[in-house]
Amino acid sequence: MQYCKESLTDCGATVGNSDQLCAVRLHAPRVCASGECPHLSILCSLHDKEHFYTLQVIHTVLEICSVVSNMDHALHANTWKFIIKQSLKHHSLLQCHLKHSDILSGLCKDTLLSFHSCLQLAEQMKMSEIQEGTDLKLFQKTVKLCRFFANSLVHYTKEFLSFFSDSCSQLHQLFLQIYSKFPPSLYAPVILEVHRDEISRVFLVALDPLINQLLPFSPFMEQVLSEKLGLPPEQQLPQCLLLIAIMDKLSSQPEEVQSLWNTGRSLSLFSALFLSFQQCSGELSLPVCLPEVIGTGQPAVPITLYHYVCVHLCSFIASTLPSHFPQLERALLDAVLSSSMITSLLAMDSWCFLARYGTAELCAHHVFVLAHLIKSWPSERYEVSALGVLLRRMLFLMAPDHQNIAFSVILTACNSAGDTLEGELQASISGVLGQFWTCLQAKQVSDDPCLQQTLCLLLHLLEFFIQMLGAQLITQVFALQSSLFQLDPPDHVRLAMLDFLSSMGKVFIPQEAQRQVVPQLSCLFASLLADQTWLIHQHALEAFTHFAEETSHEDVVPQCLNSEETKNKVVSFLAKMRQVEETTEARTERMKRERIIYSAHFLKKTEEQDSAGEPLAKRACHPPSEEQYKSAVGTMEGAVEAVKLLLQKGSPPAWLAVKLEALHTAIATLRNSVR
Repeated sequence: MQYCKESLTDCGATVGNSDQLCAVRLHAPRVCASGECPHLSILCSLHDKEHFYTLQVIHTVLEICSVVSNMDHALHANTWKFIIKQSLKHHSLLQCHLKHSDILSGLCKDTLLSFHSCLQLAEQMKMSEIQEGTDLKLFQKTVKLCRFFANSLVHYTKEFLSFFSDSCSQLHQLFLQIYSKFPPSLYAPVILEVHRDEISRVFLVALDPLINQLLPFSPFMEQVLSEKLGLPPEQQLPQCLLLIAIMDKLSSQPEEVQSLWNTGRSLSLFSALFLSFQQCSGELSLPVCLPEVIGTGQPAVPITLYHYVCVHLCSFIASTLPSHFPQLERALLDAVLSSSMITSLLAMDSWCFLARYGTAELCAHHVFVLAHLIKSWPSERYEVSALGVLLRRMLFLMAPDHQNIAFSVILTACNSAGDTLEGELQASISGVLGQFWTCLQAKQVSDDPCLQQTLCLLLHLLEFFIQMLGAQLITQVFALQSSLFQLDPPDHVRLAMLDFLSSMGKVFIPQEAQRQVVPQLSCLFASLLADQTWLIHQHALEAFTHFAEETSHEDVVPQCLNSEETKNKVVSFLAKMRQVEETTEARTERMKRERIIYSAHFLKKTEEQDSAGEPLAKRACHPPSEEQYKSAVGTMEGAVEAVKLLLQKGSPPAWLAVKLEALHTAIATLRNSVR
């Protein structure tokens, strides 16, 4: 048996002591003395035995890295230094035979382990309030070890990038896991600002060039821009920050690299950013802040995540090549039409920047496209509102001569909508709306998103005709809302309910409907005022205030305030008193809980979109529900009460007796059929 003549110390590695040296030498590679080399094919492809032995030594040292890491930091670093040095030294001869995947995996693993050790030490110093001594020295030593691994990754990747096609997910995860455990992530440990700055200055700065090296690599692009990443909640902000970092560097890259990210087979970088930003609801609501240099030579100041993304996105738009504008415009339009309001707002702000930064002709072209979309889009869809807001903002950015044309387009759109309708036409539309309510069932609406959208539209339309609603229709509307509320409808349905309840302040509820409607009205308001979702609660306060100021049913107002807590919140709202703020810890935990709910909702929406192209299943024929029977019987009872009141006020018409007899016969027939 023959051992490799080149020991670790001969190859440039420095070890701690003789015991450690012996431990390493015991693992030195061996070849068969008989000459029957099991790696003969590799040996033949190399120039001489020396390079073959070097390859074997590199792989053997790689295998013992995990053992060495538990011994000593210096020994661990020098072991990796040997692997990297020898790999680069014999690059041309060994590159096709090195275990690149294992080496990269080991580097990423040890980088993360060292980084987590830094955070643990920083967290311990924060808790113990120790700012100097042994702990601080160990922290600084570990940060430097992180920098060593970052530099090793950069050097190794630079030379062997073409062999990493199957390892891009490891590099992607490296960035995501680092960002997820570092401020401003909600999942990062609490550490002092001085320690955070040192980690950022020493380690993250050293790791940053790795992104530049990966930009021209197509497999890395496909990994990062994949539509089916399925990231956990704690990695959604890191994905957004990684995309921003890529945007910042892409403008200095050659045109072919920019085209790779903007017009590749996967999502464009623009679309991926909006998609990722949409999933950062917790960080946007809290909001978290990031350091940003506002002016040249000025110190960094904290700005919100929304501000940070908007600034960097607009900077990237300014550097975007004209040939990539189709992908940019498509991404902006998709985001404006998004169901996420803050994502839509980000797209509007970015689009307005593009209108101001670009030529007057480009701005005018976009305005005309938006006006055409509004004209051709179904007016009842929520997307029309978003397009209308964007159009109004962009009008002021147009050149004066282009505005002589745009105003005429707006006037045409207003005339087509119309400010008033004739009384006869209003009555006709109101009658048709009443027919829809007899077809709606609470359970069906609760299970079908399309029916939920239909219900919202009907409620908004009823607001327009609120003064014309009869007792029967009001009774049906409140019966359905009450039944649906017990099934926990989604937020957009609750908001539509609140808008309708607010408009009820303009109406005197008919006497025959009050017995059923008033309790339901007060119960709905009480429940919505107690809602734990801040947006629903705030809207409920506004809607109730509006209703209370206008309604003639003053006795209903106190019935809506069924608890002292609700009453106090309403009083504070009316007095414009500031509510007690949550602690930072409580807000963070609430955002984590809301993130889980949002992620589940986002996944459900994605699955619905994926299945949108599949043939629709035949709708099942449902039997009449109990709610429908209750609504119909309630209408009958209301009609009987109304006739009683009329008889008390004066003599009935001659035909009434005949009509009542016919109704009596019809009711008897119904009773027999039930039996």
